[in-house]
Amino acid sequence: MKKLLLIVLSLSLTMGLALDHTLARAQGKEGIIKIGVCTPLSGPAAPWGIPGYHGVDLAVADLNAAGGIVVKGVTYKFQTVSYDDKCSVDTALQVVNKFIYEDGVKYMVGPVCSPCALAVLPVLTKNKIISMGVSLDDRTIDPAYQYAFRLYIPVSFIGESLFKWIVDNRKIKTSSHISPNDSSGFAATESDNKHLQKLGVQVHDSVFFERATTDFVPFVTKLLAKNPDMITCGGSPAGSVALIAKQARAMGYKGIISNTSIMSATDVVPAVGKEAMEGFISTARPLEPPVAKKMIDLPIREKAKYGETFSSTNEIYAFAEVIAEAIKRAQSLDTTDVKKILEDPRQVWPYNLFENGTLRIGAPRCIEFYGERGKHQAYYPYPITMIKDGKDVILAVVNP
Repeated sequence: MKKLLLIVLSLSLTMGLALDHTLARAQGKEGIIKIGVCTPLSGPAAPWGIPGYHGVDLAVADLNAAGGIVVKGVTYKFQTVSYDDKCSVDTALQVVNKFIYEDGVKYMVGPVCSPCALAVLPVLTKNKIISMGVSLDDRTIDPAYQYAFRLYIPVSFIGESLFKWIVDNRKIKTSSHISPNDSSGFAATESDNKHLQKLGVQVHDSVFFERATTDFVPFVTKLLAKNPDMITCGGSPAGSVALIAKQARAMGYKGIISNTSIMSATDVVPAVGKEAMEGFISTARPLEPPVAKKMIDLPIREKAKYGETFSSTNEIYAFAEVIAEAIKRAQSLDTTDVKKILEDPRQVWPYNLFENGTLRIGAPRCIEFYGERGKHQAYYPYPITMIKDGKDVILAVVNP
């Protein structure tokens, strides 16, 4: 009997030591979480898409340098997986299927172009892939797309405060709009014109161009025929806006040119010169306080790593941080668990673009503005800026 008891105790001790060793190995184990980036890296929309890749890739480098995140005792590092969707619906679908069936991506940023986003969202929803959208089209946060969140504040939201500032401070009374001939352009035009009309501004014309356009003289000629106080370019990429501004100034236009999107002097001035962009109003992030030092230094790293810089890189950087923090708070890799955390309006997320900045998803203002869709819309501080002497200058900060 004593011998049997000794054998049982010995086996128990051996099993206990084995279990402890297994747990220790598990706790020291490292896993990989892939963040996919589906974005245009070539073509006219590339100035919008490339910052998405840069932002996620730089954030991933910093997350890994800080040790990654720990989920249930296992340390996870991050990996960027990025492909060029060329702002093409067919290519975007190919990219997303590659994410799902070849790369094992469960979290992604993009697409930028609204037609691409609307095409891939049913596929992402079916496969429970969490996407952080940057599309302008409000249909991309439809409740049917349960795993889709939009951390980018689009023109439909920003336009309200941006145009109010312009009307109050520049006393404009008339406006005309120019935008791409696609769903992004249509959504931006409808939103910009609606906000301006609500503020009492008379909207003259809205014209649409194909994305490959470089000669804007016919379009600008039509806009200038009624001499509007302002030309709005919401939905237009930086390269197009720069050419529109240059050609409008060459034709003698002295009024305001604006874009609700993030469009820095670094995106447009090198292409057409500072005189053409003087007085241009947008929501760029100047590299000065109250922008956080971490973000002020980011373009230096971006330039060193990729050879170029973009004004919206720092914003997409923040999106990757939120993905990592959401997984950490959920203590789960299951996207359904992470989705529940992201949907909790009580959660306050880090938004390191501004010093001590925070981000909320589904805040009361989002619900008020978007209704049910607002539950998956983010809200955070953003600036109103003007290009002066080739540089971005902050005019005001809208701080929710």
